[in-house]
Amino acid sequence: MLLLDLNHPSDFHFFHGFMEKCRRHPSLKLLITARNRQYLPELLDHYGFAYVLKKGRKRTLTGKAMNLIGEIFQMIRLARKNKIRAFVSFASPYAAITGFLLRKPTLIFDDTENNTFVQLAYRPFASQIFTPSCFQKHFGKKQVRFPGTKESSHLEPDKFTPSKAVVQKYLENPEEPYILLRFVEHIATHDLYQKAIQTKMKQKMVRELQPFGRVFIVSETKLPEALMPYALDCEPQDMHHLMAYANFFMGESTTMAAEAAVLGTPSIVIEEKSLGYIKELNEKTDLVQWYKPAQDEEALAAAIGYLESRKGFSGTQYSESTDIGSFLVWLFEDFPERFEELKRLQKVPERFCCV
Repeated sequence: MLLLDLNHPSDFHFFHGFMEKCRRHPSLKLLITARNRQYLPELLDHYGFAYVLKKGRKRTLTGKAMNLIGEIFQMIRLARKNKIRAFVSFASPYAAITGFLLRKPTLIFDDTENNTFVQLAYRPFASQIFTPSCFQKHFGKKQVRFPGTKESSHLEPDKFTPSKAVVQKYLENPEEPYILLRFVEHIATHDLYQKAIQTKMKQKMVRELQPFGRVFIVSETKLPEALMPYALDCEPQDMHHLMAYANFFMGESTTMAAEAAVLGTPSIVIEEKSLGYIKELNEKTDLVQWYKPAQDEEALAAAIGYLESRKGFSGTQYSESTDIGSFLVWLFEDFPERFEELKRLQKVPERFCCV
């Protein structure tokens, strides 16, 4: 049995193909552990996956450190009870440290360069670290790069088909133009020292974007009373359909901005640092633009400029991706022999890559 540790809704989407293949596979079995955070348990329940629920997120580094110890002990007990032979995760120090302590291989995926504290926690213990080719850090011999981005691996056209019928659940007229705004709760490790968009700017965004379509807000934080009418109560499995047909996406979520761009929707992300996959999507599609929090006025002006003229974003389709699900099935079908082969090759076999 393999242990798959999920800590973010985007982890679910990234590994969903692998999870489905394991569910149908005669010999590959998964034990899924999942963080108790917004949307993740709902996605697992919707698609019918059994899982072990972990604790919720902690707000401080001290709280996160204490949580790390508790989760490692929980994972050790689960691994021993279920005879886990390998661990897989997206940047999970919990899985990496547990695998190291139990002397089991640990495969870590990562795409976020500024996640420094988490990387310090998992790097010494991971057996192999997989990153997109555009990742701007170098992790030495443990690192294996793959084409595409985390988002393109599960949103490329042959893996995801957007549905207007889903959009109609939220709009009586699915042809009505709409704009998505995303505000996040800055308690992830890489977000702890980030400046959030202030309430006045959130209100200004809504006010100035409204002439171009209906405004929906997806927010991790509680919205002020004046913005509550714009809150989107969306089922998590519907979000990518809504993103695909939106006229524009804007917000603090780098992942969702990248997802929007891969789906062909122009987007702006407001984030302190630009990540490798955002730079790649900007260079190859011009469908995502990056601004620092101090540049939120410029970001809003750029959004209005696009919506007024439909210029400034070329709209080129992003075509690079890696079939992570099929790759992992191939790897574990003949494990550890193929794992040793992978370490020698230092690359994902080309048949799983589309460039």
